[in-house]
Amino acid sequence: MTEQAGAYYKYLVLGEFILSFLCNIFSIFNCSIILIYFYKVFRKKEWRPKVSAFFFALLVNYLLAALFLLPYDIFVLANWRPYASFRNGPMLFWVSVMGHCLIATNPLSVFFLTLDRI
Repeated sequence: MTEQAGAYYKYLVLGEFILSFLCNIFSIFNCSIILIYFYKVFRKKEWRPKVSAFFFALLVNYLLAALFLLPYDIFVLANWRPYASFRNGPMLFWVSVMGHCLIATNPLSVFFLTLDRI
């Protein structure tokens, strides 16, 4: 990698973390709106839409993953520098471990939702 390409790479990583932060905010907002809507609809006794419990589990899983990844994104964005610097590895690990564990369970929720739809 040339010296000039290495300089652009650092800003590409910054852009990736900014995009991740914005997508997490968007996911939190959308999942919260959907869950609040269904909560209000299910409180009414006269009409209940057919919504799978697996769909709710998937929404909650996405919401929790986005919530637990926000501290990681904030930590990385707050400590980002354009030059090579020492990063606190254990802190990065412990801030992100719960969010990444929840991301790993998303395919399981999608699998059960798929089986429910068959």
